[in-house]
Amino acid sequence: MIKEGEKPKILLVDDEKYQRGKYQELLEKHNYKVIPAGSVEEALKILDEQSVNLVLTDIVLGKGKRDGFELLKEIKNKYKNLPVMGMSFTAPKLEYSFRKEGGDEFFVKPKFWKVADEELLLQKIKRCL
Repeated sequence: MIKEGEKPKILLVDDEKYQRGKYQELLEKHNYKVIPAGSVEEALKILDEQSVNLVLTDIVLGKGKRDGFELLKEIKNKYKNLPVMGMSFTAPKLEYSFRKEGGDEFFVKPKFWKVADEELLLQKIKRCL
């Protein structure tokens, strides 16, 4: 639950530092507090230490590493009401699977950003909150 006057907190999970920075900058510009994480393990540690209002996670988190599906399963088992939004460059197959596993929302990462992409991401985040 978001308290009045408090910024919604988003745990942003992406293994690519550049992507994390890009999304963090965008979300902070729109008055969200962003907590970045580079892996499933780091994200779970953060969730054990503090509460957030939404988890925004990339699905593909590096070769040989735990992915966004595994993070989704852990969150839905331990933090049942915490919304999880997935994102990836590859869809719709991943989107369908993510939603089937209990994901609340999905954003297809654009290869080239447009204003409409930013607006769509923000709309989807608001729906989750």
